[in-house]
Order: sequence, then structure tokens, then C-alpha cells
Amino acid sequence: MIGASLVSARLGWVAAAFGLHFVGLLISAMRWRLLLRALGAEASLPFLARSLLVGSFFNNFLPSTVGGDLMRARDTATHAGSHTGSLAIVLVERASGILVLGFFALAALLAGALEGRGAAGAAVAAAALLGGFFAFFGLMRPRPIARARRLLEERLTAAEGARSSRLLAGADRLLSTLAALAEAPGILRAISLLAFLLQANVVLHFWCVARSLDLAVAPGAFLIIVPLATVLLLFPVSINGIGAREAVFAYLLGRHGVPLAQALAFSWIAYGTVLGQGILGGLVYALRGTPSIEAPLSPPPAA
Repeated sequence: MIGASLVSARLGWVAAAFGLHFVGLLISAMRWRLLLRALGAEASLPFLARSLLVGSFFNNFLPSTVGGDLMRARDTATHAGSHTGSLAIVLVERASGILVLGFFALAALLAGALEGRGAAGAAVAAAALLGGFFAFFGLMRPRPIARARRLLEERLTAAEGARSSRLLAGADRLLSTLAALAEAPGILRAISLLAFLLQANVVLHFWCVARSLDLAVAPGAFLIIVPLATVLLLFPVSINGIGAREAVFAYLLGRHGVPLAQALAFSWIAYGTVLGQGILGGLVYALRGTPSIEAPLSPPPAA
């Protein structure tokens, strides 16, 4: 049954789903470049796109779907002024993307609530999203960060032992990076817009996979399915979510009446497009040499 579903998949829609990965790659590179600019650094879009491809390769062989983020942080450590600063940028990227997916899910739930379905779910989602929104944008402001840095400086002064000093110094570098981002509200607004475009592209990718199999699932349903699947697959329960991915999509699509065989075929086609991008990333990693760090196009900020 699964094999029959895979064979019946329309290749045009599969190709469209695969091509959307590279649209997302460009949007991600643009967003990453803007965040580096907030720190006074520059990196070329081709370099960042190659790093994203390499990250997709490592995502396929490390636990969870965030393993490649460590490689990305390493690649731009020189640009950001430290590994901690580079990792902070990646974390801000992740947080903004998850918030946008939450907005998509909330919009779908509210639409259902207006039709008399899922009012309780919409209320819970709204509360969770508002909490995440205020936590993210409330903390990403100069005053809270300055207060946190003052408290940290007091701890640094009173710290005993080299290990405590190193940990607190790393936390200070993290906060200094967030402070630089908080002082660039225009860039934060721009990355939020790019996050909306990126996550809309992700939803469109999964819709194309569904179209390839002629699944009887309303397009709006993917505004809920994709955010839930994304969050659940962040947990490192298997290598790149293999097995967990199938279980998640079998459950979520099953709630919309999709048979198990078609749900598994959906999961495998979606994973196949990711794997194809990861293979390209592996080739880039093999050809670029180790290490391969682009020299910053402008001096990095002081750590």
C-alpha cells in the first residue's frame, strides 16, 4: 500500500516541493545576513547559503533537527566576534521562526473556533503564543538586557573559580550580542517579516507534497499540522526524527481522514526532499575543505 502511494505520486508536485527548499534557503540566508549586520559584521549570501546547506547535511546525521545549527554557529563565529555571539544569532532565528509558526496555527484555530470548532484549543494556543511573544520581544529590548548585564557583572565580580568565571563570561557575551540586536529594531522587524515568508514557504512545501499524493486535506489544515510537527520533531528522540516523523504525520494526518499508508508516503516524500538537500550539503562540505571560514567583510565587533 505504501509503495503504491509512492509510485502514484505526481512528480511535478514533488519537484515543486523540492524546489521550495531553495527558496527557503535564500530567505534564511537573507535573514542571517541581517542579524550579522546588527552586530556590525558582513557575510556574503553565497557563503551563508553554503553554510545552510552544510547545516542541512548535519541535520540528517545528528540527533534532532537542530544539529546543523552548531555547524552554522561555527561558520560565522569570526563574523559575530565569538562562538557565543554566533550561537545567539542562530537561537534568535529559531525563536522567531517558531513564533511565526505559532501565529499560523493560532490563525487556523481561530478560524475553526469561529465555525464552532476548537474554541478551547484556540484559547490555549492564544495564551501560549502571547506568552511566547511577550517573552521574546519583551526580553529583546535594551533595558531588560542592560539590567541583566548589571546583575551578571556583580556575579562576575563575586565569582570564585575559573570555571564559574568562564561560564559567566560566556553569558555576558551572549547578553552583549542580544543587546546589539535589541538596539537595531529595524533589523528585528525585517527578520520578523522574513520569518513569515520563510514559514509560509514551509507550509507551502508540505501542501505541495500533499498535492502530489492527492490527499483530501484542506490547505488551511497545514497551518496547524506543520507547526505541531515542527515543534514535536525538535525533541532529540531519534536521528533526524526518523521514526518519530512517521508517527507524528500518521497521527496528525490521520485526524483528517488520511489512511496510514498515504500518511507514511507523505512523510517519506517530505523527508526525501530534505535528504536530497542534505546530500547537496554533504557535497558542499566535502568540497569546501575543513575548516572553511570566510573572512569577515567587515571587522567583527569586540567580544
